[in-house]
Amino acid sequence: HGCCDGGGRCVTGRSVNQCGNGGAACSACGRCELCGAAGACEIDPSSTWRVVCDQATIAMTQPNGSNWDPRMGAIGGIEPDPFCEFEMPAGSLMNAKVSPTVTDSFSPVWNYDVTPGSQPIEAADLMSATKTWRLWVGDDDGCNNGRGCTGQEICAINQPLTASVLKAGQLVAQNIASCISLTVSFVCQ
Repeated sequence: HGCCDGGGRCVTGRSVNQCGNGGAACSACGRCELCGAAGACEIDPSSTWRVVCDQATIAMTQPNGSNWDPRMGAIGGIEPDPFCEFEMPAGSLMNAKVSPTVTDSFSPVWNYDVTPGSQPIEAADLMSATKTWRLWVGDDDGCNNGRGCTGQEICAINQPLTASVLKAGQLVAQNIASCISLTVSFVCQ
């Protein structure tokens, strides 16, 4: 019911440094992991993470076939002006962080930390099936005095994230809404 340490001794008191089961060699768990009851390394629900929007590839037209923006749009030309936003809780602008807008691009690269506030997010929140957060890519349509800023959703990532995504440190989502691909990194703190 334990693992074998480097000296061939059975370790039954599992820890982050000696995790395993069934007589296999003990292994150390990675950062933001703990040794679970089954003797396997698992994501620690209380571990903290930062969210980084890396890049996206956007469809050439909107789902209805029209251009993303009018020829003389508020920002740039007819191509989308993508930004990436993380909200926690979902739909709240009070605790949201948005990347800079990339003007006229079907292949924006942000590499921008969109973790709202000064505190990283717990794995339990990222993996929660309850809608506690929202990450989305939008087309910036500019700001007008009195009407505020507007943006059209291009695509969004839905909860929950899997433990395997956090272990890999990256999610590459493909063919979600009008994103051909969207890459987001999750950085263990």
